[in-house]
Amino acid sequence: MQAQRALNPLFLRDAELERSLALLALLQLDLGSTVGDVLSRAGLESADLALLARLDSAKHRRQPVTAAELALYFGWTKQRMSRRLQHLAGGGLVERAAVEGDRRKRTLAPTEAGSRLVAEALKLQQRWLRRVFRQAGAADVAGFQNVLQMAAQISPRGARGLLRAATPATAADDGRDS
Repeated sequence: MQAQRALNPLFLRDAELERSLALLALLQLDLGSTVGDVLSRAGLESADLALLARLDSAKHRRQPVTAAELALYFGWTKQRMSRRLQHLAGGGLVERAAVEGDRRKRTLAPTEAGSRLVAEALKLQQRWLRRVFRQAGAADVAGFQNVLQMAAQISPRGARGLLRAATPATAADDGRDS
């Protein structure tokens, strides 16, 4: 689906920027609502899902992560991170393990239940995004992904090297709705 008129990115007016921000906010709400039931059942918030997804991604990449690293990634205080992790651990979704050689340091990983929750939510979000992308077409999807990539690169997290691909594509991803 092509935009009604081409925008010159060097001369975006406030009205165009405001429209883009409004659309981003609506899309964030829609994408979040796709997993609302999953989160409600587990007594979680969207931030909890983002945290679990990051832990699950690190687990699949075999890159242990600490609470301090997660706090830096999310831009949260250590106290906020600690509260969220305690909540997730209390729900049986996150486990901590001591690091060999450093009794004070603990790595975090999702439990099997945490990984299942992430997989269920991710499947729903992928289904939603796949429908949108199919309607938009390849060229618009490529443009959208270019904008997202650029935004990630210039974001504070991207500038600090914190943003990487969430998870690599798998052979099981055959591009079909489940």
